Amino acid sequence: MTQALFFLELSVAGRPRKPSAVKEAMGNPGKRASGKREPDPEYLQDLTPPEWLSDAARVVWAQEAPKFRKARLLSDVDVMAFAALCQSAADYRRAVVKTGDNDVKAKFAEDEDGNVREVGEHLNPWAMVKSMASKQMALWLGKFGGTPQDRTRVELNPQSELFPSDGKPQDPSAAYFH
Repeated sequence: MTQALFFLELSVAGRPRKPSAVKEAMGNPGKRASGKREPDPEYLQDLTPPEWLSDAARVVWAQEAPKFRKARLLSDVDVMAFAALCQSAADYRRAVVKTGDNDVKAKFAEDEDGNVREVGEHLNPWAMVKSMASKQMALWLGKFGGTPQDRTRVELNPQSELFPSDGKPQDPSAAYFH
């Protein structure tokens, strides 16, 4: 029995790679070779959230997963990343409720006579949670094309253009060279 070896390449420096489908849809203007071993996962059918998500994150999942699947941005292999997005969003929502309009709170201390006086201000700890959760949420949203700016980088390759009704494949570059 033969065993296949698979290597996972991670690029850490430089620009993020474009998926092959995006290069193909754009006509590959740079004419660089595309990744032939790139995974092509199935779109997520079962929208049941992972068991380990918090109750608040499950609410976010229920609200957002159908939208992302409809936009063809949520696949089977994206569950962990999408769950992280949902947890970040739930943490952000909780922190917004906890801080209200009070990102900065008054600091009180007792003087030598036992009187409590305001001695300054400090940052509400929930404001820090809100800030960190917002940053995490923005990062995950970007990975999924979840903002208008990020969506400009996501393109779908409509198969109908490659395989017209006559059944004969069409050269994808034909649309760019007349």
